Amino acid sequence: MTRAPWVRFAVAGLLAVLAYLWLPLWVQDPLYDVVGLAAAGAVAAGLRLHRPARPAPWVLLGVGVLLWVCGDVAYSVYDATGGAPFPSVADGLYLSGYPVVAAAVAVVVNRAGLRDRAAWLDAGIHVLGVALLAWEPLLEPQVHAVGPSVLARVVALASPVLDLLILLVVLRLVAGRGWRAPLPAGIAVVLALYLVSDVVYGVQVLGGAYRSGSVVDLGWLLSYIGLGTLALHPRMGELTEPAPERTSPGSRPRLLLLGAVAVGPPGLLTWQVLADDGRDVLLLSIASVVLVLLVGLRVVGLVGEVEAVTCALREREGELHRRATTDVLTGLANRALLHERLEADVAGGRAVSVALLDLDDFKTVNDAQGHEAGDALLLALATRLREGCPDDLVARLGGDEFAVVSGQLPDLLAERLGSLLEGARSAPGGPSASVGVASLAPSCPTPSELLRQADTAMYVAKARGGGRAVVHRPEMSEALRTRTAVRRELTAGLAREEVLAWLQPVVDLATSQLLGFEALARWQRPGGPALPPASWLPVAEDDGLVVEVDGRVLRSAVRQVMTWTRELPQSAGLDLAVNASARTLAQPDVAAQVLAVLREEGLPPHRLVLEVTEGVLLEGAAAPRLQQLRDAGVRIALDDFGTGWSSLSYLRRFPVDVLKLDRSFVLGLDEPGGEAVPAAVVQLAAALGLQVVAEGIETAEQASVLRRLGVRAAQGYLFARPAPADQLLPLVGAGRVPTAPGPDAPSSLCMCTVSGRDIGHRSG
Repeated sequence: MTRAPWVRFAVAGLLAVLAYLWLPLWVQDPLYDVVGLAAAGAVAAGLRLHRPARPAPWVLLGVGVLLWVCGDVAYSVYDATGGAPFPSVADGLYLSGYPVVAAAVAVVVNRAGLRDRAAWLDAGIHVLGVALLAWEPLLEPQVHAVGPSVLARVVALASPVLDLLILLVVLRLVAGRGWRAPLPAGIAVVLALYLVSDVVYGVQVLGGAYRSGSVVDLGWLLSYIGLGTLALHPRMGELTEPAPERTSPGSRPRLLLLGAVAVGPPGLLTWQVLADDGRDVLLLSIASVVLVLLVGLRVVGLVGEVEAVTCALREREGELHRRATTDVLTGLANRALLHERLEADVAGGRAVSVALLDLDDFKTVNDAQGHEAGDALLLALATRLREGCPDDLVARLGGDEFAVVSGQLPDLLAERLGSLLEGARSAPGGPSASVGVASLAPSCPTPSELLRQADTAMYVAKARGGGRAVVHRPEMSEALRTRTAVRRELTAGLAREEVLAWLQPVVDLATSQLLGFEALARWQRPGGPALPPASWLPVAEDDGLVVEVDGRVLRSAVRQVMTWTRELPQSAGLDLAVNASARTLAQPDVAAQVLAVLREEGLPPHRLVLEVTEGVLLEGAAAPRLQQLRDAGVRIALDDFGTGWSSLSYLRRFPVDVLKLDRSFVLGLDEPGGEAVPAAVVQLAAALGLQVVAEGIETAEQASVLRRLGVRAAQGYLFARPAPADQLLPLVGAGRVPTAPGPDAPSSLCMCTVSGRDIGHRSG
């Protein structure tokens, strides 16, 4: 089985090491040299095979190993010719390899981004400490054992000193990259084996115990094999990849080790110097002074690090406080800072007013146009408030709710914010908001109560149509409690299916023939009368419950019409009109939901008329959803036509099939010029191919005038009031409404109207 080159090299090298101790000396020396040459060749082969992006450290390692191997070969030659002098060429080759290998590791450290001065100082302190500890047992005897020759002493001292140089760069490498980085850790292990063998060799030479071919040689051999294996590995190029520091230079383990090295070696040396004859006192004193200076530099660095960390912590603390008290989207203060400010104002006895602002129909914007449009609206309001209230605390409390804390009186603050919002609303796409203002007073002694009162006033502003500022009055709290109770009871009523569709007929003015029905929402609580929408629908619209109301009225009305269709074949042509609120049409899947109801109940789409108001058409997302329904066959009616300033433009821009003439024009028919608008609407509809339905007819005279003007379809108390479906069965069976019964007549006909503010307010 084919193995990777690095695996084959490692296996062959380990087999050579195992055989080394059992071979005769005349074979050991050549085998030793062959292993070293193979390691140098493996480095060259790895460079050629893998072509690392930064080859310099590997080139230096290869050159350093080659110099060591050349020294080995030179010693082998000396051994074969009678022994080597000291110093010799072999010593020179050995010593020249150390700085080259040290330079290779230094390049690795530099390329990996490990340039921290403190870590270098740590490595230098540790190495110098090791040198001082090793002086008495190893270095000093070796220097004095070679005799008086200066060159011999320099060469004898150079080898351990260069070992210490390599130890220095290896310690720096491991300190920065750690043992978890496989390639740097492998290089460190390889060089550590070489250094350990050097130390053991020096000790054995001093004791006269070294013998060529002994176990000591295995350390050098294993370091050669390890280096060659790493050079042939496919990931050899990762050696110089950038890497973050493994630990902080000021971490506890390193500081403890630093202190031990700084105190231990000088103390031990003092005892050694006092115990011997005082040789090398000057050298050891200089080394100790250097060690102390290095430690001093390191301490200075630590002080700087502590100051930097302290400064960073202060900045971080300030940043955390800023983040904790600042709204991310707008940069305004948040709820936490608002409460902090209000508590300080209460504690200081300062008179302040608080205004709460809430965007009108913000959920509709988010649903219809997406959250990016919603965020843009929030930013626009935040900018307007920041510029308009430069001396006040402006905060965003979350969602679309903002607050302003001011020293102004509440009425002045409400007036200022009202003007500010009026200017914002008049700008294209400007935000509209409802504002509630309250102030600290004996009846409002706490920040929580202050905010509650401002919130109550804000809901009153919304109930009055939004886009205005209202100052809190004591009676408002009772109104809010009533509103909250209605919301709670309505939610429970929807769960119990108490919201029903009542139906009102739509008739042909000329023949009294039944054309269809309009469905109106009624809340039928057990044991009580049906509640008209005016008493509860505004709450449902403000709280989003209107979407569920719309869905229930739509399904129940469609189901009832289909029941009549199956039981009374003559009712198969009756239309069903449904009012859709802005919140309902803001649902992204509203078209699919409406069509699903028609499909499940079996009503053909062309029998459904979806009624919308001009305000709904203002929502940008309504048009494509209405177009989806129209493409499926559903007809679209523009409700309350004629009451909006731009209604005529919608007839060209939006898909409309039916115009619902508002009841205000019907009621004004007997006034001078009262026929002008209905006549114009009829002519306009005829020109555009649209159907006209008149609403709110209460007298035979109104019906006669509209019939003369050309209006065909109508609804109102003249024909029937809204009623439950079971009361309308006789009308459906007859297919027509009795002769004009007047305002007190029973119910009849239906064009189904679902939800919307207008659902419950129209009487027919």
